[in-house]
Amino acid sequence: MTALRIRTLDGDLDPDDAGPILAHEHLHATFGAASDDPDLELVCHAELATDLRDARAAGFTIINDVTTEDMGADVELTAAVATEAGVRAIKSTGWFRSPTADRFVDGRSAAGLAERLIADLTEGFPGSRRRAGCVGEVGITGTRPTAAEQRVLDATAEAVAATGAAVVLHTDDARNACAAVDALSERGVPEARIQVGHARVSDPLHEQLELAERGCLVAFDQIGHPRRDPPAAVAVRIAELAGSGAGERIALSTDLGRRSRLTAFGGTGYVAGLLELLRRLVAEGLPEGLIESLRGGAAARFLAMPVGP
Repeated sequence: MTALRIRTLDGDLDPDDAGPILAHEHLHATFGAASDDPDLELVCHAELATDLRDARAAGFTIINDVTTEDMGADVELTAAVATEAGVRAIKSTGWFRSPTADRFVDGRSAAGLAERLIADLTEGFPGSRRRAGCVGEVGITGTRPTAAEQRVLDATAEAVAATGAAVVLHTDDARNACAAVDALSERGVPEARIQVGHARVSDPLHEQLELAERGCLVAFDQIGHPRRDPPAAVAVRIAELAGSGAGERIALSTDLGRRSRLTAFGGTGYVAGLLELLRRLVAEGLPEGLIESLRGGAAARFLAMPVGP
């Protein structure tokens, strides 16, 4: 019988033993040069480790780092920050979207890209024995993927078919989210293996419910971001989704990708907004089992991948 395990950089973990999980984060990134935004140079490891220790103190001991190659991912630096903070990191593989992904995938076939993804998931990242635990964050432009994005989607689908890995999506809005899910589904990716990132209160409730009913994990993963939905508004939307039966298909995180969001630079870190959200959800009357699912149970079930007989 094939076992399901969460693959961290320090080895595999039984999903029943996972506990609270931050489902969409960044522990190291050098995305500033590509975006001309120095705030996206997330390389201040001591300050990152401080805020990760706060996450650990709040019970969040597993962090899913979805920094892609074109965002400046570095598996060993990610592992070092996690180790310093006393948390376990899941590290994704893959490419984000155009235009940053283009120079990494142009001239390469979808089959060749898939080989790289599969090797990262099963053998280890180049020059390392540490293995990826999911694919993403992957995104598309608008509702029609660019040529580079199509190759990434094709490669992602092939890697999921070969390994059973989960896919974490970046999305811009409801239309973009549905188009990205459709693009992966058309390529054979089971919708239960897709985490739809950056869910927003402005997205139509019925579309979020539809994504959950299709099997996707809907992630409210920018909690605490100063320019995104406040925890109070997210709590109301999650309560609405839970009341319609979609509560077990929701994941939470903060998507901390900017230096300015670290407490050392005036931000609120990885968990302050999340803890406020969870307090509000308790006040909304959500049952304890659903709160535990939101804190990590749903993410654990989603991230678990087959590891062999």
